[in-house]
Amino acid sequence: MADSLPPRRLLGVAKGPEEHPASRIPGATPLVTPRTFPADKGEYAAFELSNGLQVIAVSRPGTKMGAAAMNVNVGYFSDPQAVPGLAHFCEHMLFLGTAKYPDESYYAGLVASRAGEENASTSRENTEYYFGVDADHMIEVLDVFAQFFVAPKFSASATARELHAIDEEFNEEYVDDDIRAVQVVKACTGSTHPYSAFDCGNVVSLEEVPAATGVDVRAELMAFHAKWYSANLMRLVVYGAEPLPVLVDAIAASFADVPNMHTPPPRFDPALLAPDAPQHQRPLLSEPRHARHRPPRGHEAELAQHTPRCRIVEE
Repeated sequence: MADSLPPRRLLGVAKGPEEHPASRIPGATPLVTPRTFPADKGEYAAFELSNGLQVIAVSRPGTKMGAAAMNVNVGYFSDPQAVPGLAHFCEHMLFLGTAKYPDESYYAGLVASRAGEENASTSRENTEYYFGVDADHMIEVLDVFAQFFVAPKFSASATARELHAIDEEFNEEYVDDDIRAVQVVKACTGSTHPYSAFDCGNVVSLEEVPAATGVDVRAELMAFHAKWYSANLMRLVVYGAEPLPVLVDAIAASFADVPNMHTPPPRFDPALLAPDAPQHQRPLLSEPRHARHRPPRGHEAELAQHTPRCRIVEE
């Protein structure tokens, strides 16, 4: 069934006699090297791990900053109807401990101590995670980052606490004029389209209503991650000072255990308006992005901007 889905690749399979840095990784498929500008001195390797995760590694010796960005092809359009804001909540929870690194503050503390920054954001059909640190420590941080997608804890205590961080974010956005403009556009769309849904989440949608209706939000979080955080729906870019073979080996070692559930990519009706909507209602589709803590800066912003999105045409 799912195994029979055609491959969906950002880049074609590499052909030719040249040695590819991923050719010695068991089960990895070398992909065609991305095109670059002549002035770009970086070395690139694109490949697909045996679990279906597609990667672009960028080596630039002498760079002061190392960084990574992961795009997951799921966003608030895929929220369960009973728990609006769950995709955004899941994004927050991945920062709060994993099976390999259980300390809830370990990742944030590690990044900060390595002169770095980290963040994530949730949008309609994508969730992005990224960090930038001193280049000497990129691979160390990369392994901690990888565990978000392998085995997050979703502890009961962290779930309860982080819910209130979501609610604080909602209260900040509630008075933001740009967010209010988006809500006007949402109000013009058909009520059955996921764009019209409440995307941020707050204490009402993620605690009070689920409690009243017998929905276990923590169980919903774990089910959401298990279904949608599948390697075949992920795209990763890693940028560092290490030689390309070293980068490729580090990526394979850290991300090979990301599970592949062969989840089909989410697809949605492109028609935003209900069939009986007035003809003059033609809203411009806005893109609310719920960023954790702050907007990205420096190398993070550049890397996140160029991370390949996961809506890919079939070969």
